[in-house]
Amino acid sequence: MILHMLSSYRTNIQNLYKGNTSHIPPRTSQSNPSMLVGSIKYAGFQVGYIAWGFIIQSLVYLLVSVVLAVIISFIKAGIYNWLVDRLMQAWPVLLTAFLINILQQILAKFVFLQENGNALRLNNRRLLFTFTYFLFFYNIFIGLVSCLMRIIKSMVIGAIFISRLDESVLPQRFQSLDPGFNAYVGFMHIEMAHTHPVVIVFLRLLALDVGIRKESKRPSKGSDIELFGTVQKKSKRFMRARNNWQTMYTLLNNPSVRLYRKHHIDYTKTVLNRRTNKTAIGDNLDSIAVEDSEKTMALELSGIKNKTRDINEIKNNNVIKLETVM
Repeated sequence: MILHMLSSYRTNIQNLYKGNTSHIPPRTSQSNPSMLVGSIKYAGFQVGYIAWGFIIQSLVYLLVSVVLAVIISFIKAGIYNWLVDRLMQAWPVLLTAFLINILQQILAKFVFLQENGNALRLNNRRLLFTFTYFLFFYNIFIGLVSCLMRIIKSMVIGAIFISRLDESVLPQRFQSLDPGFNAYVGFMHIEMAHTHPVVIVFLRLLALDVGIRKESKRPSKGSDIELFGTVQKKSKRFMRARNNWQTMYTLLNNPSVRLYRKHHIDYTKTVLNRRTNKTAIGDNLDSIAVEDSEKTMALELSGIKNKTRDINEIKNNNVIKLETVM
């Protein structure tokens, strides 16, 4: 029982950390002073409830043992045949009740609901209303027996959980009338408010930041100059390391932010400048090549003209020599 209470405490405090108030009522169910008073009462209430639970459970075990002893003594006294006769008379009723309950479950799944019970949508409504009408009187007698079973179950569960404050023996709407459960709720909310890990880390960071700022703003006097210098260096180093860590964490969780970093923008600018310079150099090389080709062509044309001129001069000289000979 105590081990189960400890595991229940761990589960409930984790649910409160997450904001889940499905089992423990929210803080608005009680005032802050009431929760603090409940937290104060919790330890004493727990010991008192465990004591009463031990007494009540001992009485229940004693009563069950007496009933079993009486039944066994009746069987030994020869009333065994009478009990067998009563069971033989009652078994048709018990079997009929069991079969009708099974029939209701089967018909509800495969006949009266759509998609074989996967969708909460009615099907075959006329058959459903007819079936409900004919089972109305039968369910009255079943309800009488069910009410007795409800009372017995409530007594048994109440006797088992009477020593546990994390489980209320009253319905959910009437949990405020259970003083033991109210004490447990106040204790859990006080624990959650002062042991929440996110809140503790946040407050420690704030306190550390405030302490660093106070140390950095403290005036230096006499022999405190070196101490102030070391504190300032440590604070700067800490701030730089913390900023680097936060930057890395932010970039890992938000990769798109990297595009807006200064070094990334400078890198893209240098890449673009290199590309533009390459294109400009390529254009200059092309123009130089064209000029060289034009110059070579001009030189070749001038050489051809000079050669033709020399040939013409040689021809003219030969003609003049022939005329003189003749």
